Amino acid sequence: MIEVHHFKVLNSRTGEWETPRAKRTAEDIVKLKGEIIPDTGQMVFRVMLDEEGRYFPVKSGDDDT
Repeated sequence: MIEVHHFKVLNSRTGEWETPRAKRTAEDIVKLKGEIIPDTGQMVFRVMLDEEGRYFPVKSGDDDT
């Protein structure tokens, strides 16, 4: 298991903070010069991360049928 977080990063072109849909590990967020959004930590299996180390949370209420 690994902990991932929602985070925000500064868009250098617009000067505005952006929040990606994917969650990442704290280590990856530091590398991206981002900031963790408090209280968004979630434990997931490492295999749930994509090849770039991102975790895309499933939206609650979605119906796959």
